[in-house]
Amino acid sequence: MSSALPNATDPSRDALNLRASQIVLIEDAQGVGTGVLVGPDGFVLTNKHVAPSLGPYRVILADGKDVRGVGVHQSPHHDLAIVKIALNSPSFLDVNTDIADDYVVGEEVFALGHPRGCRFSMARGIVSNPHREFEKEYYVQTDVSINPGNSGGPLVDRMGRLIGIVTMILSNSQGLGFAVPGHIAGDYVRHVRRLLRSNIVRIPTELLTQADERTNTEEVVKRAVNALVIAGRGAIEEEKAEEGWIKFKYKGAQVTVSLKEGLFTTRCQILALGPGERQNAPFLLKLLELSGGPEVGGAIVNVVENALFVSVSRRAAGLDLEEATWAIDLVANQGVEAPRKLTSLLFSAPPVQSAPAAPTALGPPQVAAAAPLYGGSSYGQPPHAPPAGPYGQPAQGPYGQPPQTGPYGQPPQAAPPFAAPPHGMPPYGAPPQAPYAAPPAPQTPAAGTDPGYPILQIPPPGGYHK
Repeated sequence: MSSALPNATDPSRDALNLRASQIVLIEDAQGVGTGVLVGPDGFVLTNKHVAPSLGPYRVILADGKDVRGVGVHQSPHHDLAIVKIALNSPSFLDVNTDIADDYVVGEEVFALGHPRGCRFSMARGIVSNPHREFEKEYYVQTDVSINPGNSGGPLVDRMGRLIGIVTMILSNSQGLGFAVPGHIAGDYVRHVRRLLRSNIVRIPTELLTQADERTNTEEVVKRAVNALVIAGRGAIEEEKAEEGWIKFKYKGAQVTVSLKEGLFTTRCQILALGPGERQNAPFLLKLLELSGGPEVGGAIVNVVENALFVSVSRRAAGLDLEEATWAIDLVANQGVEAPRKLTSLLFSAPPVQSAPAAPTALGPPQVAAAAPLYGGSSYGQPPHAPPAGPYGQPAQGPYGQPPQTGPYGQPPQAAPPFAAPPHGMPPYGAPPQAPYAAPPAPQTPAAGTDPGYPILQIPPPGGYHK
């Protein structure tokens, strides 16, 4: 394999240029990501943390066309999603013929995307490990320079064949990027098409129309709710048009959509509060810090009587269908996801910062959480991983007992590792008979794994949105 860049007579040059013309930029209020056209009907493959909901999204093609797109489906198993645009695309990556399955360590690869907003860029590197396992899922590891904005973009070989869909990097590191393998991405695209053919998943085509006629605000709100219902993202429970509100339910979360006194508001209750919380100044300060932040996707967190709500409000004047749909979908998803997240953030004691452990010869260094690459996105930020021991196994406490942990695997409110021992005890928790604890015996890797590539278990990007 040659490491030279493609030249004017190299057939790989045309293949890479073709693939570069098939990527798109996906943008919403939270940031910028990448996608690749995978069908003549405007199907775009990207990451779930780039397009975690119905949208709609702004999609910019390589030829400069600026269109709208809607989220069709999000994979429950992988960081993959499908966005549909209202354009035919004669040039696209064919998931039936354009996927590589023979790549090896050292294979030259190229990442296409929009790193840090630098649109339609390409970076070069190699495959570092074709089968890196995190949390029982396999990824392609690469040293290609990957930055926020590359998420959802294709990782291809010299002939433009898909090796993977870029999904994450390791925080506080360089040259450690990871992609969902191409064969998994291809299977996912075919699966979504089967769901569409079976009418299990439907495309909200109304959001894709580009009609010029103006409608009043009440009609815009009703169309937005109907678009979500058609897409299978909720159902109308009750409606009182004369009072200006609709009650909308999605996965157990009840969303109230109202239009009163020139203000469009969509809100959902996420927690019940007692008198202690309502009169607790530090608790209320936490709420103020969370409101509008990434933990709630930019929605507002507020207290109304004895309950905690997330909400989005906009002026009714000039409200369009895309903005109304986005607001309702955001609040509905927060109604499902936020209770668990906010309970941990609001009612748990802050973790104690611990000193880093000294490296040993028994296993790989500790690994921080993998960060999704959606430029500026608040979606899918994963929690920090617990400290890792040899071969990615959870660290053990003294004498092989599992350590007690607080929220997100952090040490409880106790002295950090290697704190001064009590009077009369030897240092570092060693038995009284010995000055220092003996190191644990090395653990044997699982059968079938290569000891040269220790398995590092890292949580994949956290739940989608909101």
